[in-house]
Amino acid sequence: MASNLFSPKPNTNQAYYTDGNHEWFGDAPRGATTDKARWRIFKIEYSTPADFESSWIIKWPNGSDEPKFIWDNVSTYTYTLLKDR
Repeated sequence: MASNLFSPKPNTNQAYYTDGNHEWFGDAPRGATTDKARWRIFKIEYSTPADFESSWIIKWPNGSDEPKFIWDNVSTYTYTLLKDR
């Protein structure tokens, strides 16, 4: 299961969400609330829906790994591979 990629980090808030086909992970500085744009979020997409043992790929909201997203909106972002900077 890909969730092993997401290990606890001191002094951060962490979040997890699944719709049964994909998994979303997020972290933000301690004290950040889920309605503030302080979250770094990524989504794991699986090659076979609902098969967490299949191959997978990590995608980022709007192609960015910056901590500027709102966790409450996690399922509404468009997720892509990281963009060049």
